[in-house]
Amino acid sequence: MRTMPKLPTLPKMKSLSRCACGCHGLTGSRFVPGHDSKLYGMVKRVKAQVWAKGGDLTDQLDAIAGWEGFGPEYAEAVAAEMRIEWTTEAWIERIEAAEATAVNE
Repeated sequence: MRTMPKLPTLPKMKSLSRCACGCHGLTGSRFVPGHDSKLYGMVKRVKAQVWAKGGDLTDQLDAIAGWEGFGPEYAEAVAAEMRIEWTTEAWIERIEAAEATAVNE
């Protein structure tokens, strides 16, 4: 009985998506190389401005959107990362408080 030879398999193509920093670059992961650092650096700067000046987060994000070379998409990306970071910090505080309560009991 004769068998047919196997057909060669094609490599899977990774789908491309837009960079999460808002630059519209195409990437196979979440960020174009180096853009994660750019975004996280901006998150740190915005947090420092909000804490130092007691300003409103919305004012800071509006300012970013007006900077040359940036735009509303970048400000939205910064806001999204800040929400993730603040949510994570809030959960860490809750976990630490629960652990401290458990130790004290």
